[in-house]
Amino acid sequence: MTNEELKEITPVTLTDENGNEYTLEFNADTVRLAQKNGLNHEEIAIKPMVVIPDLFAYSFKMHHKALSPMVIDKLWRELTEDGIPDGLIERLVQLYTKPMECLMSDGTSTKNSKVTVKF
Repeated sequence: MTNEELKEITPVTLTDENGNEYTLEFNADTVRLAQKNGLNHEEIAIKPMVVIPDLFAYSFKMHHKALSPMVIDKLWRELTEDGIPDGLIERLVQLYTKPMECLMSDGTSTKNSKVTVKF
C-alpha cells in the first residue's frame, strides 16, 4: 500500500444512543499491545468469534484507554445485533495494519529522525 493510500484510511466513529462519540483507530502502541496479548488479525477466517470482537475492543485503546470492557462489550452487542455492519471488519483490519505498513515502508525518508543509519 502506498503512503497516499495509508493516509486515506480514516478512523471509524461510533455514536451510541446517548450521543457519546468513540473514535476507533490504531497506532503502533495499540497494535503492539494487541499483538503481545495474542491478537493475530490473519486468524479472522479461522476464529472469527474471537478475533473480530477482540480487534473491535483493541481499536478503542488509542483514544479511549479508560473505557471499561463492559461498555465496549455493550457497544459490540448493540452494533452487531443484526449482523456486523458492512465494511466494518475490513476498515478495522486496515486501521490495524496501517501502523505496521508504515513501519515497514520503503525507508527512503528519515523525516524528523535524530538517528541516522548507514549500511
